[in-house]
Amino acid sequence: MTGSARRHTSGPVVVDLRAVQTPDSRGRGISRYAYEFTAALERHRPDLVCRYLLAPDWPPPGDINRLTQTGKVMYAGTPGSLPDCARVYHTLSPFELAVPTTAIWPSEVEHRGLSFSATVYDLIPLRHSDLYLRDARQRIRYKARCEVLRLADALLAISTETKADVVDLLSVEAAAITVVGSGRPHGMARPQDVSVAVATARSLVPGLEERFILYPGGSDARKNLDGLISAYGLLPAGLRSTYQLVVCCDLPELAANHYRHLASSLGVGDRLLLPGYVSDLAVEALYQSAAVMCFPSLAEGFCLPIA
Repeated sequence: MTGSARRHTSGPVVVDLRAVQTPDSRGRGISRYAYEFTAALERHRPDLVCRYLLAPDWPPPGDINRLTQTGKVMYAGTPGSLPDCARVYHTLSPFELAVPTTAIWPSEVEHRGLSFSATVYDLIPLRHSDLYLRDARQRIRYKARCEVLRLADALLAISTETKADVVDLLSVEAAAITVVGSGRPHGMARPQDVSVAVATARSLVPGLEERFILYPGGSDARKNLDGLISAYGLLPAGLRSTYQLVVCCDLPELAANHYRHLASSLGVGDRLLLPGYVSDLAVEALYQSAAVMCFPSLAEGFCLPIA
């Protein structure tokens, strides 16, 4: 997978970009971060990266034209995917539990003597193992990824809190971890005209009302959706009738049914909108036109939605 426009490709870094494809990450904040991180690399330091690798056994990612146009995007394992100039192999999602550890840290990387590094978003499952790692097989897979991080030559943490957890829970030397932070996606900006943003959002999200409370979250227990809906149900009737509650994220149908039932039991079933996964344009319009943005999460590595 290469584009027609080619730039300097002799940089020392190979970036594993499978986070934009895999079931664990696709459509979530990690996928968003991974793509924006690599797009920023190409904007500011295109000389650093020689390859961006995708997984050949996962569905193609969405629109990554900014990267494919560089001529650096290839499928992992194909001829030329690890060029002679490569010195560092960096994975943007080390906790992909649906793939073997050899996909996270390929044997060829070690055989070639490349340094290995990874981006760490959080260690919330390890910090709250009673909630996330009760299943023995899940626990084994997760802890195997923790060992990969322990053996890495360097780690990038998205927050000081994440770095502290890596030092505390994995006993990694602080000097081996660099905090790189996060930020808003390139192009996300305040609206020039809120009324236009509202009209755009309503045209893209069926059932959306003019005034609404936005929650751009997820269905993980730590996201506290139950608490949000319960709190919304406690609002005075006048506020509930004025402001619709919009939970915008990719929800499995069973989870969506649970939240609809909870809202109905609280008498606010007709005030909850679950649009599911929406386009980037719709997300931008929702952010720009929301009356209130609410994020009641109990734990985050950085909290990209707020940024």
